[in-house]
Amino acid sequence: MSQPQKPAKKSLSGLKQFGRFSAVGIQMGATIYFMVQIGKWADDYWSLPGRIGVIVGTLFGLVTSIWLVIKETKKMNS
Repeated sequence: MSQPQKPAKKSLSGLKQFGRFSAVGIQMGATIYFMVQIGKWADDYWSLPGRIGVIVGTLFGLVTSIWLVIKETKKMNS
């Protein structure tokens, strides 16, 4: 008996790959931008000293965007 053949992986064309990676970059930038804006709002709303809201918002945005990039690249590789 022969073993069943595994389906071949679909390779993305150059334009589709470019689109996916561009979307990941835009998503990263948008996530960081909106988290910085939320940090600015928190600083103004609660009168936080030393721009703590912006710092925390930026760091949270960076961590979130990196997590999303890792998640998306794993999805692309599978």
